[in-house]
Amino acid sequence: MQKSPVEDANFLSRFFFWWTSPLLRKGFKKKLDLTDVYKAPSYDLAGNLSERLEREWDREVVSAKKKPSLMRALARCFLCPFAFFGVLLYLGEASKTVQPQLLGRIIASFDPFHAPERSQGYFLALGLCLLFTARFLLLQPAIFGLHHLGMQIRIALFSLIYKKTLKLSSRVLDKISTSQLVSLMSAHLNKLDESLGLAHFVWITPLQCILCVGLIWELIEVNGFCALAALTLLGIVQACLAQKMGPHRVKRAGMTNRRLALTSEIVETIHSVKAYGWEEVMETIIKNIRQ
Repeated sequence: MQKSPVEDANFLSRFFFWWTSPLLRKGFKKKLDLTDVYKAPSYDLAGNLSERLEREWDREVVSAKKKPSLMRALARCFLCPFAFFGVLLYLGEASKTVQPQLLGRIIASFDPFHAPERSQGYFLALGLCLLFTARFLLLQPAIFGLHHLGMQIRIALFSLIYKKTLKLSSRVLDKISTSQLVSLMSAHLNKLDESLGLAHFVWITPLQCILCVGLIWELIEVNGFCALAALTLLGIVQACLAQKMGPHRVKRAGMTNRRLALTSEIVETIHSVKAYGWEEVMETIIKNIRQ
């Protein structure tokens, strides 16, 4: 494998992914081998990420007055880039709100009553194009950065859990099933990538609603609050539904653990399963749990 050029790439190359061009050109000409693929950059390596998180976790254990918090340790490691990408995401989302205003002005300029504004149509159209460009330049790096950050957190937690299991005594390990570890590392941690990309909408959505209501006020005044009331009601309904779904998620997690434990047990005793011809029986049991 070759060293990843992203570490030596400049800002524009990283921003527009130009550093991938040599690999793409090579892949266009011939079938890629393992030696052609780049190594992971140093800031994405499991060893470096786990060391960072482990250092902050040890610091948290020492400094915490009561119970140490993993969230505080994660915040000290990843809060700055998380906040930066959140600001980019907000600016990109806010630009969506301004877009209908410019479009409305362009359409209105064709009305005979707004003939004086027709001379500004070119500037408004140019502003609309620049707004689309700005939104693209803000949203794409923000979404990619948040998913990348979620991947880094997942890798760091993977490594931390692995190191923790190596330090546990056999008495403690007897109480932890393989299915619990597999479920924790596959089902739960894998959701970090997508959940981190949506986390900022907790505070972006209310700000967007306020901005939209302010813009609608100019058009329909008090009636604009009807839209805000509808959005608020929808939010309350969604919160209630999410609360109702909570027990079902817990139940599903328990059944997933049961299925993984059974699958692990079958794999460990595969010789006996094959010897007695129990393949179909075991397959049926796992299918029933999955169902």
